[in-house]
Amino acid sequence: STQQLAGSLLLLWQKILRTRSLSATNLLHSSTNCTHCTHPSLTLCIELNDRLSVLPSQHSTSQQSTVNSQRKAIEIIMKTTIAFLSTMMLVGATTAFNSTSTSTINSNSNNNNNNNNNTRNSQTRFEANSAIICGLSEDRAVSCAPRMLTTTSSSMNDNQNGDNDSSSTQTESAAAMITTVPFPQMPAKIHALIHKDWNVLDPHGEQMMQSLKGIDAAIEFAHSRSTFYEHLQGTFGILAAWDQPEVVRRTGLVHTAYSGDLFQFYLFDATSDSDRSDLRAILGEPAEALTHLFGTVNRGGLCDFASVVNQTQIHAKRITGPQTVHHRVYGEWAMSETDAANILLVTIADYLDQMVETNGWRDHHQIEEGATVLYPGDGKPAVGFYWFSAVCHTVKEWLQVVPPIFNDCTTIMSIEDETKGRDAYWNVVQHEKSLSEDEQVVLLTDAIKYNPFVAEPHIMLSQIFYRQDHYYQAAVEARAALEKLYVLASAWDKRRAFEYWVGFSRILLLKANRKLEENPCILPCSADANDPLYINYQGLKLTPLRDMVQEMKDREEQY
Repeated sequence: STQQLAGSLLLLWQKILRTRSLSATNLLHSSTNCTHCTHPSLTLCIELNDRLSVLPSQHSTSQQSTVNSQRKAIEIIMKTTIAFLSTMMLVGATTAFNSTSTSTINSNSNNNNNNNNNTRNSQTRFEANSAIICGLSEDRAVSCAPRMLTTTSSSMNDNQNGDNDSSSTQTESAAAMITTVPFPQMPAKIHALIHKDWNVLDPHGEQMMQSLKGIDAAIEFAHSRSTFYEHLQGTFGILAAWDQPEVVRRTGLVHTAYSGDLFQFYLFDATSDSDRSDLRAILGEPAEALTHLFGTVNRGGLCDFASVVNQTQIHAKRITGPQTVHHRVYGEWAMSETDAANILLVTIADYLDQMVETNGWRDHHQIEEGATVLYPGDGKPAVGFYWFSAVCHTVKEWLQVVPPIFNDCTTIMSIEDETKGRDAYWNVVQHEKSLSEDEQVVLLTDAIKYNPFVAEPHIMLSQIFYRQDHYYQAAVEARAALEKLYVLASAWDKRRAFEYWVGFSRILLLKANRKLEENPCILPCSADANDPLYINYQGLKLTPLRDMVQEMKDREEQY
């Protein structure tokens, strides 16, 4: 019966969410645990065109054959659920499934007197159940819950009033039940970072930038992948986007101004009182003091940081008191717990902004005999998240503000997983023309599985799904990319700038949503789409950029 089917489907979905399992064996034989996928933030997303999108936030390794069988098992359940929901929408009995979520079936759901109410309320109920099925926390349910578009109820009412010729009506109604994926709200500091509105990130941001811009050496020195000035801006922007206090973000702005334990170049002389006074006038005394420590101590001794980077140990040493390190100006130095934690966090942001396998200053400038690799290389992302996450996990208790990266610094990545994820992604980048789309999807899914903290694999998947006409999946992947970009506040694939990846992802999400809405213009166009005054010589409808960006803003969630 309808009620039994609704109850069975709901119980099955509850089981999926309870076990967070995608194992075909577990699903079909009532096992309660899954050794392949146990992370609680696994999410499932419904797409109404009989497609399934699986977005693991983080889970352990499993073989691709297992993943394929998992997908098939879930897809069968998904198709059954979608078919049931569609039927209920068509016969005006949508309350059956929705009421089941509270273990109550409304036996009067087919009452003609309630048909109009059922139709009006179907959107709200479907969104609520989508959030349940997605298995998301309450504050993130909208990431997966579809947004129902307005549809006419005339076809449903015709069917409910006894129209015998209902097959075409049902088809039209099912086609009209379209979902869109809302844009995540762009954080104010990410917006400021993209617009280089430095005063939003720091009350004296613009003044500090102008002071550095007046130093020719900062502008003209080629750093790792950009100028030194751009790198300093990038490090500052990352830390500001992570809501770090003034002393930390300002230290990030000039972190190697006094050189460093690995970096041989400097803008200010660490032994000169005059130079220190000049930098103090730019940053303020607390930030200058921390910057002086950053550029003059051997950071490798902080929390056994060097041992983690060199992979001789997995976990950084916990801070239990002042850290004794070597200072190149003053000798042995007892550094406070807070200073040690702050310096290591600045170090993470510093390397995150560089994050390329072939580095200008490290692999070329500082090699006196001549570099062994040609700069700039191919732009392949470097491996570093394993030690970023380990160090962040160790120092978080001493930070004034814990950054949002790595699940608020609670997750430690392994170098093996990070390398597998990077290599799977790069395989697609290098061999796109020789790989089938199915092979690309498998590799990109692996990249996300092994490194769930980067956006770029989602961006690639979104493009593939879009050209396969899987617009809901394309939209889900584009949204996931934006969410991860907003958290990291930096690009992982440095072949393109952070603001470009953000902009590209937003256009992907806009186009996919407009396709789902069956909009005659895939991008905003003039009111009269066929007006020849707004069609170029390639037959393309002209797009007003201001309108396009405004529409993206209008589609953002409001909290």
